[in-house]
Amino acid sequence: MAVTCGPSPGNPIAVDMGGFGPNEATVALVNAPQLMPGAIVYVRDSATPKYSGTGTALYVLRTSEADFLPSQPEQAFGTVVSARFDVDLDNDVRKALRSLNIRWSNRIAANTTVMTGGMRRHVLRDPIGLLNNDKAAITIMRGVEDGGRFVVVSAVSYGALIAMESFNYTSSPAVALNTLEVPNFYLHLKYTCATLDTLNSRAKQVGTAVPMLFFYSPIRLDSDTGLVRGDSQPIDLSEFDLTAIPAR
Repeated sequence: MAVTCGPSPGNPIAVDMGGFGPNEATVALVNAPQLMPGAIVYVRDSATPKYSGTGTALYVLRTSEADFLPSQPEQAFGTVVSARFDVDLDNDVRKALRSLNIRWSNRIAANTTVMTGGMRRHVLRDPIGLLNNDKAAITIMRGVEDGGRFVVVSAVSYGALIAMESFNYTSSPAVALNTLEVPNFYLHLKYTCATLDTLNSRAKQVGTAVPMLFFYSPIRLDSDTGLVRGDSQPIDLSEFDLTAIPAR
């Protein structure tokens, strides 16, 4: 069964990679737009049927090595928490799943993991502090029209390999990798993901680690002080179309 992750290379894929500290973001997005640590992204709702809005990269903070915590090896596996899978089923399988009342797209998403190959996560110590010390960043944020929200890229994981696979940890040990167990039969899954292929190709081309995942935090401009603060209202970037952000 062919599984395609999304209609375009910029389709957002969110992965829970876990955190190394109590205040760190745990959910990352596959870094199709190649966002760097300190990137400020402006997101705005729209009437687009497939997404809740669009995202635009406004600025990248100037950083030095001292602005980062010591890098950490990334987790070997992450759980996909959001992805738009297109599944190619033959009619017999489709009828069988329908008769079992199985929503195959949900089942696939629930059992899909992302493998990372030797990645290292680079985390900014204080992205909001950096923002408030960067007058150009504040000026750009003030100049954006109302109605949208901001996030800052707080961490990026760099690596040379990223892949997708299906494995149900609650299934029988005899169930093979990329095999989905359903009543009465098994489905072999073959993943095709243009986003991951592009990142792996870029890493191979440059011969070094590239930004594979990015973590982010919502931020806002405080109207009273004019400074940037953390925004307690969460933003799910996987619901936004990030294809407008050009990959570097």
